[in-house]
Amino acid sequence: MKLQQIVAQKHQSLEKEILFVRSADILSAMVRLPIVVMGLVLVALCAPIQQSLASSRTLDFTIYSDGSTHIFYELEANPLEPEFTVELFGQVIENVTIIDEEGFLLSYEINANVALIETFGASHITIDYDTQDLVSKTGKIWKFSVDAPIQYSLLIPKDSVIVEMSNFPISMQVDNDQSYLILPGGLTNISYYFSTLASTKPVQAIPEEDTTDNSLAMYAVVIAAAAGIAALVAIKKASHQK
Repeated sequence: MKLQQIVAQKHQSLEKEILFVRSADILSAMVRLPIVVMGLVLVALCAPIQQSLASSRTLDFTIYSDGSTHIFYELEANPLEPEFTVELFGQVIENVTIIDEEGFLLSYEINANVALIETFGASHITIDYDTQDLVSKTGKIWKFSVDAPIQYSLLIPKDSVIVEMSNFPISMQVDNDQSYLILPGGLTNISYYFSTLASTKPVQAIPEEDTTDNSLAMYAVVIAAAAGIAALVAIKKASHQK
C-alpha cells in the first residue's frame, strides 16, 4: 500500500515538472516571437534602401558651350526583375540611348523625367542622353544646377571661368582650358562665364621673305605681259608697212 502511494506521489510530481517545463517553453516562445517578427520587418525595410543606395555606379555631366548638358549614367539592376525605373535629370530628355552590359539596346518609355526600362535580364544599365534644363543664363552668367544622389563628375566648357560654387569640389583640375570637377552628391549650383581673352588667338605675322618672293613673282608676270604686248604691237606695225 505504501509502495503504491510513493509511486503515485512521484507520478504526480513528474507531471507537475512536465507542466512547468511546458509553460516555461511557451512563455519563452511568446517573448521571442515579437523580437523575431520585428527583426524580419527591419530587414524587409532596410533591403530596398540598401538596394537603392547600391544601384548607382557612375554619373558624369558634360556641359557644352550652348548650355546643353550630356549625361552619362551607369546603374546596377536586378536581372530577375523585368522592369527597372530610374529618375533622370531634367524635364526635356533628348538623344536617349540605353544599353546593357553586353552593349545591346534596351526598350524604354519616358514619362516626364522618369524612365521605365525593360531589362531583359540585364544587371548593368548605361544611359546616355542630353537635356537643356540643367543650365540657365542671365546676362553673361551661365548657371548649372543639379541635385545628384551620388558623387559625380562635371566637365565645364572650354574657356569658361567659374565665379561661384555652392559646394566645395572633392577635386578639380584644368585640362586644355576646361575645368574638370569631382563633386559630392546633393544640390549644387555653379556659375560661370566665357572669357573672351582666353578665346582670342594672336594673329601670326607673314614672314618678310615670303612677301619679297611674292612681290618678285608679280613683277616678273607684269614684265612678261608687257613684253608680250610690245611684241604684238611691233608685229602689227610691220604688217601695215608691207
